[in-house]
Amino acid sequence: MKKKTFVLFPIIFLLCAQFFDEVPFLYSIDRTGFKHVLLILFVLIGLGNEIRNNDFKFSITYEVKRVVMVSVILFMISLVYMILNGFSTGWISEIYYLIIPIIFVHLIFLNDSTIYALDKIMNMFLLGMIFCFGMFLWTIVSKEIHLNFSFIKSSSPFENPCAHMFLMLYIYYTFIDDRIKRIITAICCILAWKRMCLLYLIFITIFHSKISRNGIVSKKFYVLITGIALCLPAIVQILLTDSFSQWFTSLTGLDLHAFLMFRFETIVTAFESDELSKGLGTFLWIDVPWYNKFVHVSIHNDIVRLYLEVSAAGLVCFTYGISSIAKNNYSFLIMVYLFIEMACSHFLGNGSLPFWILAYSMIFCFNRYPRDTGRESCIYE
Repeated sequence: MKKKTFVLFPIIFLLCAQFFDEVPFLYSIDRTGFKHVLLILFVLIGLGNEIRNNDFKFSITYEVKRVVMVSVILFMISLVYMILNGFSTGWISEIYYLIIPIIFVHLIFLNDSTIYALDKIMNMFLLGMIFCFGMFLWTIVSKEIHLNFSFIKSSSPFENPCAHMFLMLYIYYTFIDDRIKRIITAICCILAWKRMCLLYLIFITIFHSKISRNGIVSKKFYVLITGIALCLPAIVQILLTDSFSQWFTSLTGLDLHAFLMFRFETIVTAFESDELSKGLGTFLWIDVPWYNKFVHVSIHNDIVRLYLEVSAAGLVCFTYGISSIAKNNYSFLIMVYLFIEMACSHFLGNGSLPFWILAYSMIFCFNRYPRDTGRESCIYE
């Protein structure tokens, strides 16, 4: 791990920098795409060394097997759709964003999957995030804007997707009971002001003492989360109707369209689209009619997007396959959070690398806690 630190920190810093377009320096760095170059080089060199050191045999953990298997199945479904409806290149980037994070994390912890090794990675993420977030806050404050906050409207001058990163770091520092870093990550998460992050932060704060650090997750929870994901597209279609919108407004006094922050229009447009699926990536972006023009936006619901792109079968495969890599209670907490965000935001594909690398790092080592004594612990039976 010490030898890897000099290579890993630049990668992690570049992953952290991607959230802060408002900071010219960080924006310019992120636009180079250099993080992808370093990631691919790290993976290729790491795989080459592993194969060479093991006489051309590659030891692979069950997490990698599951994610690769899911990716292959989704590619096969995409291939069928492309044969039927025409070729697309959208699947290429989607498969890249699915596979690269888990292989990268596997290589990081290949010889040491202890909490001590994880702590080094988490601290690198924390330093990178605090540095970049500090520059972001300074940039915003220097503009002398009004500091207005609203939970209902999800508005804040400091609102930023980095809230997701700080939340996951908060869960980690809760796991190891580091009070100072818990407070730091909690403050940063609250400042970054994402509604779901705030709710999950409150949940973890209240219930963390009741959650066993080495408890094993029952398979029925994987089935449950898969069932919920399978039902979600139908539920969303019911919720995004004019009749429900009117009922919601009469009950709460809130405009559902405004409350969902344009998700209403994008998801409805996706469901009503005449475009035929060409597999992964087909509905990553939607052209939404808006005042005699079209707005090119993300669908902001990866569960619905997968359903439209690779059918209910692909959605079941993805949900069960990915959720089932979380064996430990805290691993499952991370996975549940990821699926909650996938149900109301964009956590797959372009821009998702930092989320999944951070999440997989925790899941990988939490799964082996406290059986984290060295290389033998990398293969979970």
